[in-house]
Amino acid sequence: MWVHFLLTRLLQAAVTLGLLSFFCFALFDWIPGDFLTDAEASPAVSSATLEGLRDRYGLDSPLGTRYARWLDGLSRGDLGPSLSYQTDAMALLLPRLGATVLLNLVALVVALLVALPLATFAAQRPDSWLAQGAGRGMQASLAIPEIVLVLLILAMAQAYGLPLPGGAAARAETGWLGGLPSLAVGLVAPVLALSVGIAPTYFRHMRAAWSEALAESYVLAARQAGLPPKVVRWRYLFPAAANPLISLLGNSLGSTLSASLLVETVTGWPGLGPLLLEAVFSRDTYVVVGAVMFAASAQMAGNLAADLAIRRIDPRIRS
Repeated sequence: MWVHFLLTRLLQAAVTLGLLSFFCFALFDWIPGDFLTDAEASPAVSSATLEGLRDRYGLDSPLGTRYARWLDGLSRGDLGPSLSYQTDAMALLLPRLGATVLLNLVALVVALLVALPLATFAAQRPDSWLAQGAGRGMQASLAIPEIVLVLLILAMAQAYGLPLPGGAAARAETGWLGGLPSLAVGLVAPVLALSVGIAPTYFRHMRAAWSEALAESYVLAARQAGLPPKVVRWRYLFPAAANPLISLLGNSLGSTLSASLLVETVTGWPGLGPLLLEAVFSRDTYVVVGAVMFAASAQMAGNLAADLAIRRIDPRIRS
């Protein structure tokens, strides 16, 4: 049954990614012009040169032909060339993808470390001043867009003379270990902006799930039986409340990734965001399609991992 479930989800993901990639190609084909449109206005570029470049990159080929060539290259691990950077799109995207994944993972961990303790406390003591204050604070932070948070952080850093958060440029020269100080500084602004935006959602869902788990009959029976609080918490409460959190983690990966692309562009973090924005404006088709495929694959992988985890820890939905 596990194999059937996994194969079904993988087939659904393959169909979805295929339709999404074709839609991206069709969208670029529908928009007037192409990568060489701006070069046509330059008198320094001859028509023969433009025709040669279009033939080289297949820009004059029909949509179906270009998509079939891309699928053939994808089967060999080739996303196609980057027209702007004159290099392989896969080699260009992979380092940026690593930076985006690092940013999102750190932001998720920070958000969980803040939201989960507050949520469990608020569920157990809803009338306390700390629980009520945390609820109001989370509700207020949920209304603030990530871009506004980033601008506030940058303004405060400049006002107090702190190192301005930005991209981890030193990493490229000294490697990950040698560039750790620059990497840590570069993570400050985007991580704060993303985690403040994520934490309220985790807080509300986990508080509701924990409150429901506290009202379960088997939890009440375990507490009345005199079991130690730690045993009740980890053996009964946490498994009952884990399902909504795991589902939320998987489903929120896509929204977090979308928000991080904008945050990366503003803060200069060397992730997919700045590269994707530049590729869209320059109509660098293969880079855009590759970035969209990576983002969609991450969303689907998160959902699949969440579903597998829930099936593993909750015997009620196993079949």
